[in-house]
Amino acid sequence: MEQSRFYPTTQPGWTGVNARIKSDIGLAVTEGNDTRQVLAAIQEASKTE
Repeated sequence: MEQSRFYPTTQPGWTGVNARIKSDIGLAVTEGNDTRQVLAAIQEASKTE
């Protein structure tokens, strides 16, 4: 499919980002947390991995 996107498993930083997603994604839906901030932190981590 032309529009399909797969996890970037071949990218060097994927392992760390994947772990961060798994550990922090629940925070995005936890009362009292700012969803945008949680997702922005995960995105920022992807730039440094």
